[in-house]
Amino acid sequence: MMLKLDMKKAYDMVDWECLETMLKKYGFDDRWCRWVSSCIRTINFSILFNGEATEEFNPSRGIRQGDPLSPFLFILMSNSLTFLIDKAVSQNQLKGIRLNARCPILTHCLFADDTVIFGKADLQEAEKILDLIREYGTITGQEVNINKSSVFFSANVPEVDKAAIIGHIGFASSNCHTKYLGVPMEWGNSKKETFQFLIQRMEKMGEAWKSLLLSHGGKEVLLKAVIQAIPSYIMYLFNLPVNLTKKMDSLLTNFFWSGSMQKSTMHWCRKEIPCAPKAGGIGILKLQRF
Repeated sequence: MMLKLDMKKAYDMVDWECLETMLKKYGFDDRWCRWVSSCIRTINFSILFNGEATEEFNPSRGIRQGDPLSPFLFILMSNSLTFLIDKAVSQNQLKGIRLNARCPILTHCLFADDTVIFGKADLQEAEKILDLIREYGTITGQEVNINKSSVFFSANVPEVDKAAIIGHIGFASSNCHTKYLGVPMEWGNSKKETFQFLIQRMEKMGEAWKSLLLSHGGKEVLLKAVIQAIPSYIMYLFNLPVNLTKKMDSLLTNFFWSGSMQKSTMHWCRKEIPCAPKAGGIGILKLQRF
């Protein structure tokens, strides 16, 4: 089974003492630790209430979102969960999963505040994972949002065991629309259907701009900087079906010539020219060649 955790206000809940302890544990110099402590502790907030700012007050925890230092500090602090999980594995209290017989044990994945924990699908393992989450919360100040967290089971887990685990941990069972880092967690029989959401996002973005009466230069900038970026991350990971990439290229072409992804119009040059290099073309990426 796989537990996908959603943390409540992850940055706002960071415990300062825990963060400072983790910095020292990693061997940072005392002077550096004092600098970081000054950065996170010497801040003031005021609330805009009915158009007027209240008196400033000092927070007791949390790190600032938008601060370039904050993501690094959060990662260092969240590694305390890695220590707890590794300790449980070494004591044979947590099994994790293996992708095949020769793979190492996979117990968790951490990416910023996105947390996924893997384990054997039984009540004992589920209870141990919950204990680790509670201990992690006590140490760091983090709190799991149960309503937004979910659990995913492999196809071989009996329905009775699924129901028992869901009832015990209180997480909802994930559905086919659940994503992790933008990638669907469940795949159907059709790759085209699985990644159809990319087409929908591109169409939604293009339709929002069709009333702006953009020039060809403006459309070129939007295509390169925004719309083509939508499928690029997924395409670095997976080979998309040819008919899907053809559809994407068709949407891009329609938008460039007509301003709408749903409307096809006269092409005033050969189809290859917009996708040709800047020397003689426009330089729009042809997704079929990605």
